[in-house]
Amino acid sequence: MIQRVGIINHGRLMALGTPGELKGRIDSRVRLELLFKGEPNGHMPLLERLGEVHALTRQHATILCDRAATRQVIDQVLAEIGLEALDDFRILTPSLEDVYLALGGGAKLG
Repeated sequence: MIQRVGIINHGRLMALGTPGELKGRIDSRVRLELLFKGEPNGHMPLLERLGEVHALTRQHATILCDRAATRQVIDQVLAEIGLEALDDFRILTPSLEDVYLALGGGAKLG
């Protein structure tokens, strides 16, 4: 069974598709969030090789990587950094709320 979702703003249909199709419209990358137990100083060169890195705090970084490379990136993080160096590790894709906001959700249509 294929699930389709419609994004509606002020009674107007803005987009229709499967959740994956709609999420792929705004960003086809996967976001990996890493929360280190200490500062990741020695690990930053590795992270930068794996994808687009954003340091949110001294111990919290995100890596944006291509969906097709996600498994390889996760394998490298686990092999070279290890879960023992992390307080938290999450894999995120855009949410349907992200899609709604990216398509102008909430804004008045002209």
